[in-house]
Amino acid sequence: MKSNHKKIFNLFNLSEARQQKATLQIKEGVQEDLDFYILSFFSAIVITLGLILDNASVIIGGMLMASLVWPMLALALAIAQSNIRLFKISLFSLVKVGLITLIVSYLIGLIWPFTEFNHEIVSRTQPSILELVIALVAG
Repeated sequence: MKSNHKKIFNLFNLSEARQQKATLQIKEGVQEDLDFYILSFFSAIVITLGLILDNASVIIGGMLMASLVWPMLALALAIAQSNIRLFKISLFSLVKVGLITLIVSYLIGLIWPFTEFNHEIVSRTQPSILELVIALVAG
């Protein structure tokens, strides 16, 4: 019985070389470049239009376009390693993308005014416990 537990927990033990490689990949992935901002800009447009159109598929597609995986991984790594520099870099990346999204959404709202809130918008203002569990499990 104990050997089964050891096998399971050994899956989580990485060699020092593999840990360094993973850390390096995450640190390289968080580097902001023009592609990062272009993808963030266009994903904000797609998500905003998906909300206006009340289309969950379009919203999910826009979320997939956003390149936020690397900054979030870097933020988690920075917290785990107590790396203040990486924490600041990843946090500021996420803040910048958040600001881009807010500005783009606001401008689209000015250009394409709508008079009532549809189901997709209202459902995001009243999250349930199940949605919280889904978010926690999804990481």
